[in-house]
Amino acid sequence: MNRPLAWSSLLASALLASGCASLSLPSHDDLQVVTDPPGAIATCGNASTVTPGTLRIPREKTPAVIVRVEMEGYETREIQIARNRDVPLRPLAIGIGLVAAAAWAGEQCEEMNWPECRDAAAVTGVAAAVVSLAGLAINSASPRTHPLPRNEIVLRLEPVRPAEAPKGALR
Repeated sequence: MNRPLAWSSLLASALLASGCASLSLPSHDDLQVVTDPPGAIATCGNASTVTPGTLRIPREKTPAVIVRVEMEGYETREIQIARNRDVPLRPLAIGIGLVAAAAWAGEQCEEMNWPECRDAAAVTGVAAAVVSLAGLAINSASPRTHPLPRNEIVLRLEPVRPAEAPKGALR
């Protein structure tokens, strides 16, 4: 088998078929927090902002985040936001396309009775399949595939109600 042809097939299939969520997806989500009245402190993990403001929340493999909103004289609010799971499938589709193209090329090489070409096409198809599946596994494991489903929360804060005096006590 022609070595340069085989290596170039492997390299081409690796470059085209693999996708890396670590490169193509952001490492964080920006969550705009708006309150009525404005001026509250919104926190999520180590991120905080004064409303209206934006929390920069790192993408992690956690099921949800909790956004806490506090303002003196108003009741504290905690909002839980479940994360999505968004694994990009485009690299897998490209890999499947490469496998199909390699199979077609192998048939054409066979018709021309060109064994080196047929072998290179087979290597390309196998490499595309392996690299595509590896890319899918890597993307599935990446925390970058766990985005928040929204980019804004809007809250109306309620004033703290004075505690009621016990029956018979002075008010």
